[in-house]
Amino acid sequence: MKNYIYISLIFLLSASAFAQKKICICFEENTKHITLKMSKDSTRASFSIAKPGFETQEDRDQAMEAYKERGPYNYPKFTIGYVAGEFYRKKSFKIDSCALLLSVEKFRHRNFEYPEDTGSSSIIFIKKILDNEYFVWKAISLE
Repeated sequence: MKNYIYISLIFLLSASAFAQKKICICFEENTKHITLKMSKDSTRASFSIAKPGFETQEDRDQAMEAYKERGPYNYPKFTIGYVAGEFYRKKSFKIDSCALLLSVEKFRHRNFEYPEDTGSSSIIFIKKILDNEYFVWKAISLE
């Protein structure tokens, strides 16, 4: 009985998180500071967005040297990570389904405020592939 209650609670909390409006991040093939890795069958994808200050390998090497000098605390995190299990190819995308539409740069630098009705861990990634054709992923934060 106790397990049933816990499972029900987890399900309800998860469902309410996904019912919230989403932050949408729009990018194209040549967008800097975002890496997309997708499984061969396109069912899974992961996104890494470089945090400000860690754009180059030199920046990351310097952070690692400072970390080694400090000791085993505060390992530097170079990216913001997301994973997606839902993938769609769409001929059009309704912007009104997004509470906020951002570029990768604006998202990286946090030059926005989360609207009240959005979840900070749920993101929609939109990749423009052709005129009026998009790949759309519903993703959740790895952090």
